[in-house]
Amino acid sequence: MQYDFYPSFYQHCGRKTQLLVIVIFLLLSFLPLIVNFGWPKQINYVLLIFTPMLALVIAVFADFLLSRYLLPRYLKPFRINASQLFIPKWLIYKREQSEQKDLIIDAEIIRRIILHTYQVKNRHSVDNFIDAICIKTWTQDIYLDGKKLMFNGVANEKSKLLEAFKLLACETLFEHKNNYGDARLLYTVFQGRHRTVYTAMYLLMFVIALGSFLTLVLW
Repeated sequence: MQYDFYPSFYQHCGRKTQLLVIVIFLLLSFLPLIVNFGWPKQINYVLLIFTPMLALVIAVFADFLLSRYLLPRYLKPFRINASQLFIPKWLIYKREQSEQKDLIIDAEIIRRIILHTYQVKNRHSVDNFIDAICIKTWTQDIYLDGKKLMFNGVANEKSKLLEAFKLLACETLFEHKNNYGDARLLYTVFQGRHRTVYTAMYLLMFVIALGSFLTLVLW
């Protein structure tokens, strides 16, 4: 039995594809203004408050499908089975200027795996996310960027990643950081887990929805 893990498609596609994703997001967001439904303008602006949110949901769903079904054709996975780990270079933290290489680690030389996690407090729950993964062998420590495992980077009882680590004979430890609250959530969205494409879509969604709301209020 083995587990394969991939990053977000939006993180690894080219600049032109990222720009195309944002353009499609804008077209879906401004759909009430682009298509003439014959409704009063007030209704179009009311719809314009919600269409960016719907466009973002569609974008996340598309990212999930592309990451699951398209990336396996072009990108090597982070693969875990009972005998070894295959660690692709895109997941390894770059500590030097030299180019990273893919690694194959035998399970028998792994001493322990340490998951560095942080908490994000929402209004109704507290979520644990993986910030980094440290794989300690008898000869070296290998650090992995847990934020790149966007759809598998949650540390809870349903996590496929934690389930995969149970295949290994070594122990898995957690090093929890403090609860960063909503401030950490902003950092996660704008600088960490979601990266450039999601950052742009979040900002555009906020600007379009707020602008439409103010237009209705000041009409």
